[in-house]
Amino acid sequence: MEIDVLRGIPVFWQGVLSSLLAAIITAICVHLFVMVSLQTRQRAERRKEFAQAQFEKIRSPDSILRVEGYFVALFELLKYLFVANILWVVSDPLVGIFWPLGAFFGLASLVTFYLGLRWLYDISRGSQRKLSPSALSILSARYGARDTYVDVKNVLQKELCDTGLSVIVGNQLADDPVPSVGKVLEVHYAFEGKEHVRRVPERQVLSIP
Repeated sequence: MEIDVLRGIPVFWQGVLSSLLAAIITAICVHLFVMVSLQTRQRAERRKEFAQAQFEKIRSPDSILRVEGYFVALFELLKYLFVANILWVVSDPLVGIFWPLGAFFGLASLVTFYLGLRWLYDISRGSQRKLSPSALSILSARYGARDTYVDVKNVLQKELCDTGLSVIVGNQLADDPVPSVGKVLEVHYAFEGKEHVRRVPERQVLSIP
């Protein structure tokens, strides 16, 4: 026999309980949607920063950084193409067995191939976003290690352009303050009204924003 959990409850209160339940379910769905959207944006930003870092390495005067940039860029591109090829091969027999599933794998293959081409475009062009002169400012910057640091704020100010700041962290910023020791560039900057701090190890790329 079917059990009605609302049996015996007046119709008015049944409506109230149903409305509360619908509101709770809606709130949960909205919260999940916001979380997924935020994570998607964060992944996209990290992917953009990663591509920009490889873009700078490939164009670096340091041959070691150039080789590293080319290697990482090529590896990422081959990863996309390999996955796209596997999905396409799998989709072919599935079309004859159950065509919706085969079509799904085929579409996934095309999307993965597009992401590979987008990655290639990103590392070949770099960031092209134009910033207003007041959008980004260097508040302080120092380069060194342990208790020995050199003020390099003016050096970074000269590197600012309308797309932001991108520089390889190394002794070209200042005379080697601590020979034979790995150094760090610490930058305190303001971007679009918010203050940020970045610490970038030597031989890596500082890219802002």
